[in-house]
Amino acid sequence: MVAERDCYLQALRGICVAAVVMIHSLPELLPTVLLPTVAIRPLLNVAVALFVFLSGYLMRTRDSFPANFFGKRLGKTLVPYAVWTVLYTIAKGRPDMIVANLASGQASMQLYYLLAYAQLVILTPLVIIGLRCAPILVYAVTPVFLAINVANEALGILPFSLPPALRVYWVVFYALGMDWDRVSKALGRARLADKTPILFACALARLGDASFGVYLCHAGVLVVLETLLAALGLATGYVQTAFLWAGTLSVSYVGTVACGRVLPRPIGKALGFA
Repeated sequence: MVAERDCYLQALRGICVAAVVMIHSLPELLPTVLLPTVAIRPLLNVAVALFVFLSGYLMRTRDSFPANFFGKRLGKTLVPYAVWTVLYTIAKGRPDMIVANLASGQASMQLYYLLAYAQLVILTPLVIIGLRCAPILVYAVTPVFLAINVANEALGILPFSLPPALRVYWVVFYALGMDWDRVSKALGRARLADKTPILFACALARLGDASFGVYLCHAGVLVVLETLLAALGLATGYVQTAFLWAGTLSVSYVGTVACGRVLPRPIGKALGFA
């Protein structure tokens, strides 16, 4: 059952990273075809929320926190975050923005999530305590934060703007993952870990295994393929979009797996490939 559970979870990760790559592929290649983009985006946007949910789900049985818990979790996230922030910033010809990008997560379109996850790791003990003592307060964090942020943007109720890097609104998905055993029991549903992975192709699980590296590097691969399509005069269209998505996903996956095997392990870990 453990192996089946891991396969199922990795397949979900594979679906999520494929959806994220599609999200980033759509806007650039369909600027004049808005309806398909508008129709597809809501279906794809669930990918990041599912990533957060799965992170919480894997933490749901934790009762204690060893001394190295935060250092280990944050190190796996923030070291690759810093490395890729520097790489993307230099690639854009703006080394002067490295410090600012490290603080904001704006070096590349996907890096904000790593800052969000780091914040959730730091909040994990509080979320666990909250779910045990007052779960309604934990689930209220996201809507209250969003309401304050929207009201502040519209009416200026606060003397300052909330930092864009503050990603508290992901708490509800993280908490739901951590609370899933109780929630699923209340709903009369099977636990996530009890689902059979037979519905998912092995390729999805393999993609899930490499999802972190694919997530980190796909933006760079995407730019290269976009440039290639533009040079060939193939900048718009459904077929081009499908090629861009499939090509970015494939090259990112192959690159992640190859680098994870070839590079020395410390370098591979720093890049998120190992």
